[in-house]
Amino acid sequence: HAFLVLNYQNGFISDNAKKEVFLNRGFAHLRFTKTIYSKLEIELFFQVGFNDFILIKDRRLFGSGIRKSIIKKENLKSYIGLGMMRELEKYDFIENSSELLTRQTSYSTITYLVNNNISFNSILYFQPSVNDVFDFRLLSENEMHFKINDKFSITMSIDYRYDNEPHGNSKKSYLQINNGFEFDL
Repeated sequence: HAFLVLNYQNGFISDNAKKEVFLNRGFAHLRFTKTIYSKLEIELFFQVGFNDFILIKDRRLFGSGIRKSIIKKENLKSYIGLGMMRELEKYDFIENSSELLTRQTSYSTITYLVNNNISFNSILYFQPSVNDVFDFRLLSENEMHFKINDKFSITMSIDYRYDNEPHGNSKKSYLQINNGFEFDL
C-alpha cells in the first residue's frame, strides 16, 4: 500500500501594485506500508516541505517504523505507530539557520465515517529528539470532509503545533484553521 499527499497553500492581500503574502506553506508526503502480520504493518515515509509562518525554508525527512491497527470496522479505523525519522530543517533566519535531528516519532490516528458523505480524521503526533527527550514536538491534525460527489469534497481542518524548544525566534505554538475544497483524481 502506498499514498502520496501534496498540499500547497498561498494567501495574499493585494493593494494595487503592492502584494503582501500572509500564508505560504506546502509539503509532499510519500508513505509505503506493508502488512507483516494481521494487524501489524511496517512503513517507510519521506516528506519535503516549507512553512513561511514558522520560518522553515526547507524541511526534508525520511523515516521508518511500525504501525498497529487498533480498531478496524466499516465506519471506524484507528492506528498507532512508532518509528524513527531523520530530518533536516533550514530556517529563514541568520543564527542556527539549519538543524539536522534524529527524532523518535509516534502517532495515533482515528478515522470515523459518520455516513457516506461525512467523515472525520484526526492524527496526533509526538516527536521527541533522540539526543534530548525534553526537545519535542506535538502536532494535532483534525479534518472533516463533506463529500459532494465521488470526486469533490468540502474540507474543514484545525491543526495545532507545539514545539517546546523552537529554533531561532520561532513561536512555541500555533493554531491554524482552514476551509477548502478537495478534488480526488
